[in-house]
Amino acid sequence: MLLALAGLAILLVVGAWVISRSDWSAAQAATRASAALGQPVRLAGLAVGLWPSPSVEIEGLEVGAAGPAGPLLTLERGTLGMRWSELGRAPMVLRSLRLVGVTLRPRIEADGRDNYTALVERVIELAGTGPAAFEVGELAIEGGRVEYADLRRDANVVIGGLSLEASGVRPAHAFPLKLRLAGEAAEHVFHAAIEADATLDPDRGRYGFAAATLRGWIGGGDFGMGGADLIGGMDRLDLDFAEQTARLEGLDFEALGLSGRARAEVTALLDAPVVDFAIETGPFVPRAVMNSIARALPATTDPEALGSAELAVQGRLGPGGLALDRIAGRLDDTSLSGSLALPPYPAAARLALSLDVVDLDRYLPPGPAEPASPGEALGALLGALGGIDLEAVVEVERASFGGAVAHGVRVVVEPDLDGANPP
Repeated sequence: MLLALAGLAILLVVGAWVISRSDWSAAQAATRASAALGQPVRLAGLAVGLWPSPSVEIEGLEVGAAGPAGPLLTLERGTLGMRWSELGRAPMVLRSLRLVGVTLRPRIEADGRDNYTALVERVIELAGTGPAAFEVGELAIEGGRVEYADLRRDANVVIGGLSLEASGVRPAHAFPLKLRLAGEAAEHVFHAAIEADATLDPDRGRYGFAAATLRGWIGGGDFGMGGADLIGGMDRLDLDFAEQTARLEGLDFEALGLSGRARAEVTALLDAPVVDFAIETGPFVPRAVMNSIARALPATTDPEALGSAELAVQGRLGPGGLALDRIAGRLDDTSLSGSLALPPYPAAARLALSLDVVDLDRYLPPGPAEPASPGEALGALLGALGGIDLEAVVEVERASFGGAVAHGVRVVVEPDLDGANPP
């Protein structure tokens, strides 16, 4: 009797294993998944492993209607590894999850309809309202791809070569994360590698990254074929979707010939974001920075002018435009301070600037024509900002010009409806 029962058990296990690898089982799984998600689901293959631990392998998964670019989600191969002791809690608790060749195609049509909202809402509904209890011992994604299209704005972003490695993924606990990707958007191409300690807390709508490092490159467009390297690190980034806030602390960056440190806070994150920020740079060469984005500063009588600078700014960016409440720094031998407001069009930009000592002769354009006074010289320099409707007040403690020295120079620029800004 014992031998018979053992033999029957073996036959049942073998039969289940064989059936699990049949086309019938894949079709049945796809039918059940489609009914649960309310979306078309297709599955080319399904296999169940039992030794040394339970596993499920799927091939050729497609989720969503076949649109112009394909279904919303496709997956070449996925493997779920489980533990015998946690088998009853799968798929929320997994020993490992490996996805190969996963592609997402979020798309917004010209009339505003999209192909992902219904699926996301259904997944949230199936997840229920209880506390999150997921756990993945080892998570890996290879050959990932995202193809985003917004026909309303003629915007397309493609991210390819995406790979991700993480371990010990569970709610409200930090885990190591490695992410690599490459992509293209409009005229630009880019690639990046990120390492960080990440935290996911969906119950409270909080997500964070700490001790993060970034290395990347961007080219094309204004950056040209040579492109620009990007290196950075940050102490912490926290996103709170319940409160609609974000906080960035201790961002160190090096890019485009600039290096420095920054911090930022965001409110009304999902509605009308307002960003309060502060940025400090180390010494840099203004002409080199502008050249890195295919922009040239005006020619000057002294070719060494605009050769060095440092800058610190503090302000906010939001629906009301950009406001730099504090500007401080140095340009060549001149210390400067002031403020700048760039409200939405058609309002004029407002600049208030104080300089200690400046040699105006160095910055005038080369040539025989010279302004008649320091005020006109400053006005000519501000006129180099052509195309900007500007309202400005510039004060200089000591200005040298044409062999003479002027003290207490004050220049006022008023916007002109014709686009000129005469001092």
